[in-house]
Amino acid sequence: MGWKRRLAASWMAVILVPVAAHARIADGAVLYALNCAQCHGPTGRGDGVDAELFATRPRDLHDGVLARYPNEALVERIRRGTRLALDPAAVRARATDTEALVRHLERLPRVDWRLVERGEEIFVDRCEICHGAFGRPTGVPPAGVARPTDLSADEFQRRVGDPQVAEMIRRGHGAMPGLLPRVELADVPAVAAFVRLLSPGFERYERMCAPCHGEDGRGAGVRYGDTGVRVPTVVFDAGYFARTDPEHVRAAAWHMLDERRPEMPHLGRTLAVADARAIVEYLKRTQ
Repeated sequence: MGWKRRLAASWMAVILVPVAAHARIADGAVLYALNCAQCHGPTGRGDGVDAELFATRPRDLHDGVLARYPNEALVERIRRGTRLALDPAAVRARATDTEALVRHLERLPRVDWRLVERGEEIFVDRCEICHGAFGRPTGVPPAGVARPTDLSADEFQRRVGDPQVAEMIRRGHGAMPGLLPRVELADVPAVAAFVRLLSPGFERYERMCAPCHGEDGRGAGVRYGDTGVRVPTVVFDAGYFARTDPEHVRAAAWHMLDERRPEMPHLGRTLAVADARAIVEYLKRTQ
């Protein structure tokens, strides 16, 4: 389960309630969460997690723009994209952890993904509410409650050994209570494997790379609109790192920083016309 699906699942409680009775609108809500909300925000207010990257913030979709254009014009706009300007300072600030991203990329071929996927399911269900989707707590704890440990921090990953991680999962540690009901012993290695994957590089990869390359670096590519054709992406397997110069990996990891004319995503490559229309219908229904 990738970060987009986790993010979409968390947003569904907000955005699906008014449209649950209409299947197509619900489909539009899911498609919006997966393809648009990262910039435009969970409710279309222009406050998505990547909004800070732009010199001009993504549009507030409640400003009347949806009423000014017919559906087909909006469908075309979603699929074609719009010229945008990034804020270089914001983008380069995010790029300071290039090395962390590269370290995560280099780990991909060695990960037991079946084990990690099982551990991620349990983490999302049992741990994410306190530790956040990427192991980094983002909320404010209630009064009197200690802030949860940042499981993605290099210091935590260096200091805490595998036996301690397993003990924390089963019985808690310090101010962290044990999980009740306890995680089954057979599932502890899976949760521990996912916790060991948490890092700043993991978060950057999940946000910026996994939608095309896949969590495991072996993504099936990007579907090209209505054609069903998939455009291949780089596969981050052992062979890739064996034949690729490390400096090339570092340069490619942040290739988007060199884009001189950044654009709203060309969703025509990934969304069929019917998909884009479902998004428009959902947005207009929720105005």
